[in-house]
Amino acid sequence: MDINELKDLMNNQDLVMGLATGLVSGVTLSLIFLKSCFGSTASGRVNNTVELDKPKVVNSLDMEDIAADGMLIVCRCWKSKSFPLCDGSHVKHNQECGDNVGPCLIRHKKI
Repeated sequence: MDINELKDLMNNQDLVMGLATGLVSGVTLSLIFLKSCFGSTASGRVNNTVELDKPKVVNSLDMEDIAADGMLIVCRCWKSKSFPLCDGSHVKHNQECGDNVGPCLIRHKKI
C-alpha cells in the first residue's frame, strides 16, 4: 500500500465518521424535538398524600373556621398533616427541594 492509497483510505474513513456523526446528531435532535412537541407535559403529581382515591380534592371552609385573631392559614403545598389547614410542612419541603411554596392566609377584617 502506497501513501496515496493510505490517504484515500483515511479520507474515506473521515467521510464515514462524518456521516455517522451527522446521522446520530440528526436522529438525537429529531427525538428531542418530537418529545418537546408531542411528549407529556405533566411534570409529576403535586398531591401525594391527601384523598388520593378521589378524582379531585375539594374542601370547603366556613367563616366560623377563621380563628379569633381573624386569620385562617390554608395549606398550598399538599404536605400538611392537617390538610386543608397549614401545619408548616412547606418549610421542610422548601429546604429539601429549593421550592418557595407557602400557605394562603385568609383574613377577616374587623369593621
